[in-house]
Amino acid sequence: MEVHVVSNSKKGFTLVELLVSILIMSVMFLALLHSLSLYVKYNTLNTLRNEAIKIAQGCAEQIRSGQSCSPAITKRFRQFSITYNISAPNPALFSSGTNNVTITVSYSFGGRNYSYSLSTVVYKE
Repeated sequence: MEVHVVSNSKKGFTLVELLVSILIMSVMFLALLHSLSLYVKYNTLNTLRNEAIKIAQGCAEQIRSGQSCSPAITKRFRQFSITYNISAPNPALFSSGTNNVTITVSYSFGGRNYSYSLSTVVYKE
């Protein structure tokens, strides 16, 4: 009596295993792509906010030296331009002594409006 041993060794993947692995990799890729898009969005928002801060600080220096700020400044970033609207008092109208000054820089990006306000004190003799 002879005994035949049948070997059941698999030497590859089944179609179901291949489809499941492709599905898992696709979900991971989509999550990575979403994270990358959020990174770009928030990086751009931070860059635009930092520019608004610089504009407000520059305007405060102009007011301290007795000059008016321009009402709008357009800056170019990557492939687009952003217009910053500046609301600041006219230093010619200041009274003698200390004057509380608030400078507001506003801009729009992605269908939303953003603003940055800077408050300072300016002394006029």
